[in-house]
Amino acid sequence: CIKLETNPRATFHYTPSVSKALISRLFNDYGVHSNFLLDIVGRSNYWSAVSQQCNSDLTLWVEFHCQQPRWHQRSWYDKDELAIHRNKPPCSVYMTHSTATNTTVYLVVAPDDGIWFSFIDLVERSTPQGDNRLVTGHELATSPFLIHSMISNIGFEQATLKVNDYSQSLKLARGQNQRSHDFDSREKLFSITRQLHYVSQLLDTGVGRTRSAIKLSSKLLEAHKQFCHQTGRGLLDTSVSQTEAAIRYIHDAYVYQESWLEQFKARKETAMNFVFNMVTQGDSTINLSTSYRMSRDSSSIHTLTVLAMVFLPGTFT
Repeated sequence: CIKLETNPRATFHYTPSVSKALISRLFNDYGVHSNFLLDIVGRSNYWSAVSQQCNSDLTLWVEFHCQQPRWHQRSWYDKDELAIHRNKPPCSVYMTHSTATNTTVYLVVAPDDGIWFSFIDLVERSTPQGDNRLVTGHELATSPFLIHSMISNIGFEQATLKVNDYSQSLKLARGQNQRSHDFDSREKLFSITRQLHYVSQLLDTGVGRTRSAIKLSSKLLEAHKQFCHQTGRGLLDTSVSQTEAAIRYIHDAYVYQESWLEQFKARKETAMNFVFNMVTQGDSTINLSTSYRMSRDSSSIHTLTVLAMVFLPGTFT
């Protein structure tokens, strides 16, 4: 695990918490893909995940690296924050596995929030004792995609919290709408409109990140299926089959999450239309009132003119 620490003087404003010598050793000794080097120094990549598998001399070599969507950024739209604090790099995960040595190497690079490294607490670091729920070393050795699924689950938990925030923001905005009346001031309607625009930004961002997560989980699931086909693993009640079930669950959950976000967007549009109609009706009321006063004034002038023509006929000849 490599933490990214804030450094305004660095190219991507972040510095990895490891030495250059260790990074060089990782790339040379374990054959880490050169494209992952920039991810280690905090680059926001967001290209498609890289998945490669190669068979040579009855040895299978597997590589998969990606970047998780940035659900951890709670201050994305906080303009008072500095750009380097708002625009945090995503969590980058690199994995390579060799069936010849039955060895899996993981590199997990993330900002210094610490949440992305919480999967370590779920790994058994000694001989298992009793009936515990921790992941054993044997499971990690036989199922190289297991940590990928664990980190993806961390991302999904963050996504769930974020979607709940979106829902709460939308409920607050809708509650203000329901308490609004025709006589409410334009300032209040303007405030509600601004809040709805903010919710719209959040929902658009959430939909984009969810779609990225769906594509990532789809590619991860495809790579895992290919690994099972090449190695003959994936029998029922094994760590490999459980890993595939976990990845599939995350993929399906993101699909449902996208559906919910689309429904939230529809509700937001309904609220926006409600505010627009209130403003329009308010303008219509003002126009009708003005027209009524003008017509009343013009009627009075017409009456005075008629009376003047009757009682002062010489004035108009």
